[in-house]
Amino acid sequence: MFGRSFLAVTLALSLNPYALGQALNPPPAKDEKPANIKLILQPEDVREGIPQSFTFVLLNITDHNLLVPAHPSIDSFDSYDGSFWLEIRFTPLTPQPPGMGWGSGGSKAQWPPVLERVKEWKTIGPGESFRITAAKDTLHLDGSKPGTYDLWARYVPPAMLPGDETTLLGAGVGFPIAGNRRIDLPQGEIFSSHFTFFVKAP
Repeated sequence: MFGRSFLAVTLALSLNPYALGQALNPPPAKDEKPANIKLILQPEDVREGIPQSFTFVLLNITDHNLLVPAHPSIDSFDSYDGSFWLEIRFTPLTPQPPGMGWGSGGSKAQWPPVLERVKEWKTIGPGESFRITAAKDTLHLDGSKPGTYDLWARYVPPAMLPGDETTLLGAGVGFPIAGNRRIDLPQGEIFSSHFTFFVKAP
């Protein structure tokens, strides 16, 4: 798991114009589950066309509260707190041999009861967002090689142990039911819209 010094976590009620554009033009859904949260990839500190960092935004698009883990991982598998990933598709100006991939993982060996676990999570109200920012080096983005960089974000929510969802539903935390709005949870892996930039040859 990467150091928290690269990350900044905030709750926010506003988005910049680029992020609002993504919110208003979502990518196609990956499955048929009703969407309750939108993932936005927001480039930051753009220098010579290259973002120096990225903010991952989870936007609550429902009319009720959502619970999300307060300390998700960045580019690292984490079944306990969930994780954000920067997906990169690089097309070089000249053909090159395939590069090496990367990835790491981490999670707690013993999980507390789920009702204790969600006490550490953040509540985001309707129209509010949860943000976490990471430097491009943390995200394994070089950006110095000539070519086209196609980027998008992926959010993997935390895993639940057998029986956890039933426990949460009994406590009023879980998927909303018509006429009985509850606190909701992220409903599966989601993806952002794409962000593309081009690096010229020197």
